[in-house]
Amino acid sequence: MSRVSTVAVIAIPLAAALTLASVAFAQAPSSTPDAEAAPVGCTIPQLTALPSPADGEPPDLVGGAWEPMAKAPFGSEYEPVAWTGTRMVAVDSDTGKTATYRPDADAWRMRSTSPRRFDRAARAAWTGAELVIAELSADGTHLHGLAYRPRGDHWREIAQLEITPDGRPDHALADAIWTGTHVVVVDALGALVAYDPVADCWSELGNVPGEPAAWRLYLADGRLLVESRRWDEPVELRAFDPATDEWSEPVVGPLDREASERGAVESDDSLVYITWDGSLEPGTANARFDPATMAWAEFEHDCMTRASGTVVAGNLLVAESGERALDAETLACVDLPDPPRALDGSERLVWTGTDLIAWSGIRQEQMTPRTGGYILHAADHGR
Repeated sequence: MSRVSTVAVIAIPLAAALTLASVAFAQAPSSTPDAEAAPVGCTIPQLTALPSPADGEPPDLVGGAWEPMAKAPFGSEYEPVAWTGTRMVAVDSDTGKTATYRPDADAWRMRSTSPRRFDRAARAAWTGAELVIAELSADGTHLHGLAYRPRGDHWREIAQLEITPDGRPDHALADAIWTGTHVVVVDALGALVAYDPVADCWSELGNVPGEPAAWRLYLADGRLLVESRRWDEPVELRAFDPATDEWSEPVVGPLDREASERGAVESDDSLVYITWDGSLEPGTANARFDPATMAWAEFEHDCMTRASGTVVAGNLLVAESGERALDAETLACVDLPDPPRALDGSERLVWTGTDLIAWSGIRQEQMTPRTGGYILHAADHGR
């Protein structure tokens, strides 16, 4: 497959074998974030990822304590939230309101409003300098987005990527991930593209092999992993190498056929899959996936009652209830301190490297976002 990379124009056909996702792209230029540093043309993604937010021994959350957070200027359910290394960035998609939160000071600060609203179906990734938000246009003719840089409090429109509309009502973006140099985005049809935030341009990476599915992107052991999920079917994982433009053969993982939902979290250069069934009981088909060997190893657990809201906090996979966690290394279940208020799973869980933030979510009785939240401070770090 040929590949053309240029700031001005990109026009590359996607894989013809997948007719449902045969889409053509063309580049529309925009202003660069740092014009003096922008190279000529787009580059191929490098799979370096960001360093872990904390080095050394994992923080002791088991012996920690929850504290209430200061009220935020607004609430959030689906909108982008990112941890920058010193503060949390939150954006309201409807109003464009932007705020940052510093756990060490327990303080919110209003920042510049985004140039426009964006759809809740947008996908976002933190690059280490910017929060990049990508979305499909309402008419499905192009991919566009916004980028916010907390340092300098600056919003900008990112370059557009023209597409041939598919016409399917379910055509949407599926996932986005930061590789260390690019934001890689996959849509519901399996089209894979990469955004270069320095050159402010897009490049095409082709199509994920196979039939359209619910795609998820992971970066583990220096590999870009693409997960294919279909209801009540085994999970399939493929590895993609942007440098060689090659895909690995799919590796099928175990799955409890009775499970109604499953989730995966990245932990220590591996993926840990957990499942649960409709009765909120832990699933019986759980596995760790090793990208280095492309192999699965099954295990059982009895602590997670939901998988979809799980986050990585040090070496722990914390359930969305905030009450229990699975040790990703020992695969043992541990109890966390009880939150002041029972978490209902709608909160935004954010790991800072030393603290676990459970912010906002939806008041079920009013169906409106909360503005408050709680922080679980590690016993050996504090605030």
